[in-house]
Amino acid sequence: MFGIMHTLTDKLTIMKMRPYTTKEMGRLRRDDTQLVTRYSRWGDLKLNSIHILYHYINTTLLANLGLSISIDAEDTIPGPGKTRLPYPLQLGSGTWNFMPSLTLLGQEETWSWGVQLSGVIRLGEKNEGYTLGNVGQLTTWSAYKCNDIITLRSVSPVKDGGHRWQR
Repeated sequence: MFGIMHTLTDKLTIMKMRPYTTKEMGRLRRDDTQLVTRYSRWGDLKLNSIHILYHYINTTLLANLGLSISIDAEDTIPGPGKTRLPYPLQLGSGTWNFMPSLTLLGQEETWSWGVQLSGVIRLGEKNEGYTLGNVGQLTTWSAYKCNDIITLRSVSPVKDGGHRWQR
């Protein structure tokens, strides 16, 4: 993942991120030969802004507003030539996505904790007449700083809306 962050003010940070992803999928043909498809490419471009809504002593409330500009993966795979890659090899949703989140964090000298409610709202529809479903997730975490080198962390997605297909 390559990213750039820039602090505009004490309460506003913007960032741009883009992953370089490699995926691989193997298939067994009827004649017992194995066929492996590997695909590497730049993934979705993500633009985010992080706003500090509230800060008091060791507690901070953040709002994150993001936009993901997605790609559809097309490449040459064995068979009919240049064609759309199968779903497991897709690197993006193929739609623009609005990604809001609200995060509450607490930090002490050795302990920190947080809870985040986040979502992905699909904007538009893919050319194939379907789109991935919207996603909602609630995540909690805590961390203990043992020393300047080691921190123990626990992360737990409480509720994950997951991907659903829509027509």
